Amino acid sequence: MGDTSTPQRKRLLFVAPWVPSKQRPRSLGILSALVMDFEVTVLLLVWSEQDAEDVGHLVDVLPQGTSVHTVRLSRVGGLARALLAVLTGRPLQQAFTDARRARSAIKTLHASAEPDLIFFNVIRSANFLPLVTGVRVVDLDEFRSDYYRQLLASSRNPAWRVIASIEAGRLRRAEEQAVREADAVLVSSPAELRSEGVVRLVRSPHALDLSANAGTPVVLDEPSVLFVGRLSYRANREALAWYVHRVMPELRRRGTPGALYIVGRGAGSDVTSLVADDVRLVGAVDEVAPYYSAADVCIVPIQMATGVQMKLIEAAVLGRAIVTTKISADRAGLQAGVHCLVAETPEEWADAVQTLHESPQRRAELGAHARAWAAETYDSRVIQQSLRRALVDAVTGRGVAPHESEAEHA
Repeated sequence: MGDTSTPQRKRLLFVAPWVPSKQRPRSLGILSALVMDFEVTVLLLVWSEQDAEDVGHLVDVLPQGTSVHTVRLSRVGGLARALLAVLTGRPLQQAFTDARRARSAIKTLHASAEPDLIFFNVIRSANFLPLVTGVRVVDLDEFRSDYYRQLLASSRNPAWRVIASIEAGRLRRAEEQAVREADAVLVSSPAELRSEGVVRLVRSPHALDLSANAGTPVVLDEPSVLFVGRLSYRANREALAWYVHRVMPELRRRGTPGALYIVGRGAGSDVTSLVADDVRLVGAVDEVAPYYSAADVCIVPIQMATGVQMKLIEAAVLGRAIVTTKISADRAGLQAGVHCLVAETPEEWADAVQTLHESPQRRAELGAHARAWAAETYDSRVIQQSLRRALVDAVTGRGVAPHESEAEHA
C-alpha cells in the first residue's frame, strides 16, 4: 500500500501590534486565511482590557489548536518610547510598539515554533523584522508615510504638522527598509503598488456577516445617511466633523439634510459634541450589516487617505449608494458616476447627497454597480488566491511584476 499520510503543513509565525477583530477586519481576514493553509503561531500585543476581551473572541473563531500568545504592554510606556524616538530618529509608530518584552517574546516563539514563514502585520511590527531569520513577509496594507505627507500639506493644526514633519520621512525610510529586506510586502490598493517586484497586491477581506440571520434588522429615519468607522481614528473624526459642520448646514438650508447615523467604537468628546436632532450617535454594534442595509446613502468623506477605506468596501459589498472623496475612490479603483458619486467641496457633497435622497432609481443603479465591483474584486476566493501566490513567491524568491493582475497568476 502507498503512503496515505497527510503531508505536514508548513509553520507560520504571525506577529501583530494589536488584536485582529471586526474593528480591524484586514488583520482578522488575513489571519483567518492563513490558518487555512498553515500551522499558525500567533503573537499579539495587547494594550487594554478591551484588547484582552477581543483576544478571547479571536480564539473562538480560529481553528482549535491554533497557538495564540499575547504580550501585555502599557500605552504610557509606548508613549514614552515614542517621545524618546523624537530624539533618536526612529519612526514614532514603531517606537511605540518596540518594547523589550515584545522583542523577547518574538525571539522565544521564533526559536520554539521554528516557523517556515514569519508574517508581520503592518508597519508597527515591521521593526521586528531583523530579530528573525527565514522567509519574512510584511503586510504593510498601505504606505503610511503618504498619510503623514498629506497631513503635513493640509493640516491647520500646528501640533499635527510638527508630528507629520517628524514622521513622514522616518516612516518612508522604514517602509523602504521593509521593501529591501522582506521576501514579500503586501498592500491593499492597486494605487500603492511600487516598481519593486516584492510589493504585491492582496486586497482586504471584510468582516461582514452576510448570513440571513446576521444581526437584528434596524429601521432608520428617511432619508438616512450612514457613516461607519473606528471613531478613535483621527481621520474618521475629522471627516465626520467636516461633514457635520460644512455639508449638513447646506443640506438643511435646502431642506434635505437627512438623518446622519454614526456607527463605530471609540467615540470621544469630539464626536459626541456633534450629536443633534439630525445627527445620531449609534456607537459600537455587534453587526454593521443591518445599518448598511437600512441606509439610503453611505458617506466616506475622508480627506486624507491611504490604502482602501473598509467602510467603502463594506457599503459596496451590500450594494449601497456611496458618496466619497476623489482620493478614496481613486485608491479603491472606483469609477465616479458608475460605482459611486464623488464630491470635494461642501456644495458638491450637498448636491450629491440631495440627488440620491431624491432619486431611489439613482441609488439603486449606483448600488448595483458597486455590488458587482465588490463581487469581482473582493470575493474571498480571489483574495485567498492572491495571498497564496504572494507567499509562494516569497518562499521561492520568484518575483511577479507588480502590474500583473491576480487573474494572471491564479
